[in-house]
Amino acid sequence: MKNNWITKLKQALGARAVVLMYHRIGTPKSDPWQLAVRPQYFEEHLQVLQKMGVAESAPAMVQQLQDDRLKRSVVITFDDGYADNYQLARPLLEQYALPATFFLPSTAWAGKRSSGGMNWSASSCTVLPCRSNSP
Repeated sequence: MKNNWITKLKQALGARAVVLMYHRIGTPKSDPWQLAVRPQYFEEHLQVLQKMGVAESAPAMVQQLQDDRLKRSVVITFDDGYADNYQLARPLLEQYALPATFFLPSTAWAGKRSSGGMNWSASSCTVLPCRSNSP
């Protein structure tokens, strides 16, 4: 089944770059907007990306765009800073050695967090390779 997905993904990508945006990894009790991906499916996504060798960091893709040498690649991102990104996604990303970018809401920087959210200490750049976009 995975080989079928690999073929479909290769055909869909062509020579393009794609950003995969995730919100939640897990099986939350409530998911009214259906933003959660089950951990086993997320792991299958990572296996396919690793096998294809197309995963790039967001800064690498930006550099490729700036240099006008964009290649077939996929960037993994997470929006909204849910704690499951840190608890469930991070170990799988590390296991498959794939880069990801996490976008946290501004409340995380202020030391506040909403229910189920990451805080500043959980978003440490030591978790996954990252680079500041600030001068």
